[in-house]
Amino acid sequence: MPFFTDTFGPADVGLKEESPDDDRGHGFFGLNRVTRWAQPITYLDIHECDSFTMCIFCFPTSSVIPLHDHPGMTVFSKVLYGSMHVKAYDWVEPSCIKESQEPGCPQVRLARLAADKVLTAPCGTSILYPKTGGNLHCFTAVTPCAVLDVLAPPYREDLGRKCTYYVDYPYSAFGKPYDLCHHTCYKGTTFLKVKVSVSQSEIIKLLKNHSTDSAGNGAQISNGKEEEYAWLAEIETPDDLYMRSGVYVGPSIRV
Repeated sequence: MPFFTDTFGPADVGLKEESPDDDRGHGFFGLNRVTRWAQPITYLDIHECDSFTMCIFCFPTSSVIPLHDHPGMTVFSKVLYGSMHVKAYDWVEPSCIKESQEPGCPQVRLARLAADKVLTAPCGTSILYPKTGGNLHCFTAVTPCAVLDVLAPPYREDLGRKCTYYVDYPYSAFGKPYDLCHHTCYKGTTFLKVKVSVSQSEIIKLLKNHSTDSAGNGAQISNGKEEEYAWLAEIETPDDLYMRSGVYVGPSIRV
């Protein structure tokens, strides 16, 4: 599959590289005080079956698909034109979870940073796996851009493959020590209070023992740097995720 998608360019899937965005999509007012608006991400459905989904996302500048997961899935992603920032995580295993016994307080789970980079076309195919390669990722358009995705198997909630969104917090956000105390962290306009139930020694031991290589074989030992880790909290589908369906005009897929 990577050899297949590595050869793709925009023209191969019926796209042409976009010109710079209309500035009406970049804020609330322009210089002439004309109201601007958020530009949507366009979703193009190429093929969908029980085995895989193939689709294209077309992004205007600064648009975002928030941090989300791909449970039990392998995903091939190829930037077709433009530049896109990718931030991705994998869950730390065995799982490390901070529970809260207070109503309305989130549960957070420890994840390790897998990628934090900009991909610019032409570039190779990125691959994420169920437990490695950055299974949880966020896409942010640096310029107008498009990405081809192949998801195998596809999302299917009744089989446990539901798309879940997350917000990430720095590893240091909950402070030290990690004994049973309360911590408050700031995200946007909301303060979240989390009751920590994991000891500092347990966290340090977990980080030092956690190891992985690109194939998930445990060949490299983590040095436990805090900046390589984050706490992820599950959230509802963001209200500002603005997406519309488009019409795919490229060649049909035969399976």
